[in-house]
Amino acid sequence: MIAKGIDGLVLGPQDASVVAGILAGCKEKDIKVVIIDRWPGDDIVAGEDYVSFIGPNYEEAGYQIAMSLINAGCKKIIGIGGFQNTSVAEGRKEGLDRALEENPDVELLQYEWVGENLDDGDEAFRNMYQANSDLDGVWCYNDSLALASVNVCKEKDIIGKVKVGGMDLLSPAVESIQAGELWFSTGGHYMQAAFGAVILYDELNGIEYTGDPVVKIDLLNVSQENIDKFVNKYVVNSEPIVWKDLSKVFNPDAETTFELSLD
Repeated sequence: MIAKGIDGLVLGPQDASVVAGILAGCKEKDIKVVIIDRWPGDDIVAGEDYVSFIGPNYEEAGYQIAMSLINAGCKKIIGIGGFQNTSVAEGRKEGLDRALEENPDVELLQYEWVGENLDDGDEAFRNMYQANSDLDGVWCYNDSLALASVNVCKEKDIIGKVKVGGMDLLSPAVESIQAGELWFSTGGHYMQAAFGAVILYDELNGIEYTGDPVVKIDLLNVSQENIDKFVNKYVVNSEPIVWKDLSKVFNPDAETTFELSLD
């Protein structure tokens, strides 16, 4: 991309270790960079080494998954986590811990760091259910782990007894919520790439970004109780999002805060 002469880059790193090298290459060619989704580490500074960071508020996401289960009456919960020592997984786990601290009557029966895909979730849930057959809630790092747990719950005919929450609002997760299986998912962070593109577009057109250099987005919280509202606005709604309205190039009065809403 640098060789082709790009002027700006929206970077979504799979791993923070690649960021410093990419930024160095971009700096050499005076390429502006917005980083999204995965925190690039504390050794580089948003607003100085790159324009801004935009990503989900992962702690709040983990908290909302937990609170959706707790508010639905779950008292005995297991946690199926992602990859330990990654900012994404650790942040979501901190949110779970916060919810448990606020609700001392809720018991975390077991927590395991397992990974991110369906096979990881299937194996983990089977093992954890065998050791904790009295559970009534499953906190999952993402929708893949959650959907794997739902599949096992259906197999064991406990889907009505056990509520499962995940994160990402993947299409299969939305369908599972609609079917009355998966209880909860939080997401909408796929919008962060477009948010980053708006900031970058303005920067490349001479309008300096003056908002918070680190933007952590509070996500959409969707359960069986409000799934229709989400589907009507974000799935079947034919009206496009007008991104120009958020750009100061086209709309000088545009605010530099980015929010997701079901309203």
